[in-house]
Amino acid sequence: MNENTATKGDIFSLLEGRGRITKQQGEIAQKRMKREGIPAHQSLIELDCCPQDEIYKALSECTGLPLISLHKINIEEDAKKCISAKTAIHYKFVPLKLKQNTLEAAFSTPPSMRVLENLRLLVGKRIEPLLATSHEINMTLKSVYGLGAETVIKIRESKIAERLQSREIRYSSAGGDIKVDDESVPIISLVNQILIDALEMAATDIHIEPFQDSVKLRYRIDGMLQDIPVPDGVRKFHEAITSRLKIMADLNIAERRLPHDGRISVKAGTEEFDLRISIMPSRFGETICLRILNRK
Repeated sequence: MNENTATKGDIFSLLEGRGRITKQQGEIAQKRMKREGIPAHQSLIELDCCPQDEIYKALSECTGLPLISLHKINIEEDAKKCISAKTAIHYKFVPLKLKQNTLEAAFSTPPSMRVLENLRLLVGKRIEPLLATSHEINMTLKSVYGLGAETVIKIRESKIAERLQSREIRYSSAGGDIKVDDESVPIISLVNQILIDALEMAATDIHIEPFQDSVKLRYRIDGMLQDIPVPDGVRKFHEAITSRLKIMADLNIAERRLPHDGRISVKAGTEEFDLRISIMPSRFGETICLRILNRK
């Protein structure tokens, strides 16, 4: 079952018939789909011409895949264990339940027969696909595998992981907008994901605390500290994350024994924020606290 062929035209005419999109919007979305080689439903979502849940309802009808709500479903531990984070993130799906020789899984895009066969060979079980919105899939992947899991996987698989552990990474400048090289990009991406995620969740503080074998990430939201899942193995990159934040705040990255205080300016869309950063040495490394202040 390939969504690109199974729903080409069907989903557009279905939504148009229900008055959810105009004929012109359907034509624009179809042209975009063909030009960029993206699935029909993704073209409609990016065009922002119809609520995402309505698009997925139509997609479910066109493909015959049941549409589910992930926040109402408990994900079984056995199902999570049979799939690696790398595989789940690569194919953008969430393993839900094991039933004898079948793995029930939710996808944001209807999988092709080739994808289902690849997963069957990886898991050793038949895949029973279900449908969930891309927003729910992304949020669930973050919850299950941790914020920035995809970036951490890329770091692990590259030579940068070895150099981070041996502290061989060198930054080209000690000031805010630095010139970045290929090796520093993944760490910058990981730090950016943390900052963007905190802003989107309306957090007022970010706490990053290292322990012997792990790192705890917490946001203060509505006055309460909330634990944020992080990927396994992120502890190895804590010093690089700390160094990146020090660079952004124009602090001395070589000094790890004394407290630091600094400030970072961030612009997100039309809003501007000041981040007040405090770094304290601790038993297992440097503990970071970021206070988020909206300039408004």
